[in-house]
Amino acid sequence: MTVYLNRLGYAMNRKRIQLLMARMGLVGLAPGPRTSRSQPEHTVYPYLLRDLVIARPNHVWTTDITYGAPSVRRCHE
Repeated sequence: MTVYLNRLGYAMNRKRIQLLMARMGLVGLAPGPRTSRSQPEHTVYPYLLRDLVIARPNHVWTTDITYGAPSVRRCHE
């Protein structure tokens, strides 16, 4: 919102916009407070390296397959 309003010519910082949005009762589209809670129906996979002694370089490799779906609507470019 700050970037958008600054591009329109309204020179405001993040705190001012935060105050105005709170007064008007506006909230962002960010995820709510339940984002870190586990879901009981999801499978919990075991940690396979728990008892492994890693003694040399390149002994263990890892990767991350976390995926965030791209949003159709963008706030700024």
